[in-house]
Amino acid sequence: GPWKGSSVNAVKIAMRLLGAVLAAVVAGSTDQQYLVMTLPSLRQIAYVKLPDPTLRVLVLSGLVAPKSLAVDNALYRLYVTDSAQQKVFWYQLSIVGDKLIQNGVQHIALETVETNNIAVDGTGNMYFTGKQLLLPPNTPTEGIWRNAAINLHTGATKVPATIYSGGNTGGSRSEEHTSE
Repeated sequence: GPWKGSSVNAVKIAMRLLGAVLAAVVAGSTDQQYLVMTLPSLRQIAYVKLPDPTLRVLVLSGLVAPKSLAVDNALYRLYVTDSAQQKVFWYQLSIVGDKLIQNGVQHIALETVETNNIAVDGTGNMYFTGKQLLLPPNTPTEGIWRNAAINLHTGATKVPATIYSGGNTGGSRSEEHTSE
């Protein structure tokens, strides 16, 4: 692959020094791969263009506690969790020359959620661990959730469906039982 040992080590060292949490790869053409990471202590998101270890800022402001991120490589969308704001944000990415950029607009993918990790599948559905924050008398439950691609396209930000929680067996559930 295009990864050279020394630059990978340099990237790992830089990530440790900056307290980077989680990273995702954005794949452009064959020679363009970007490693995107959250920098919680700086409240920013940065990236490196592999195999070059030079760190570049992608998102400079608007985040309080960025943690987990995921990339939808089909739509070039970057999703970022921010539990301090109880939201998952997304940014539209594009590759210009050898730079990875976003258009400066912070979109809300989900709100009233406390998220740990997120992932996006090949059809644009987002999955996350954590809890949906509910009003009393309801209590929030930890679980694994799915936010359907249609919600992300239509701007519905408060209707994730439970995949697994302590309240269900973890067995597969039919779509009719999820609240979308």
